[in-house]
Amino acid sequence: AGTAAPGAASGDGGGDTAQLLRRIAALEERLAAMEAASAGAGGGPAPADRRNRRGRVRPDG
Repeated sequence: AGTAAPGAASGDGGGDTAQLLRRIAALEERLAAMEAASAGAGGGPAPADRRNRRGRVRPDG
């Protein structure tokens, strides 16, 4: 009565970890480039649409 013991792991996983780390590094570089490009193009998020309870747009200020 009880559960069976888990099977042995397939492979050592070292290659998978190294590949994952390389892919994460590449993504970080791409993200940094995108952030730098958006900062140079005015940066920041688009202004929010300010509406009151009746759905009318409020003036800024």
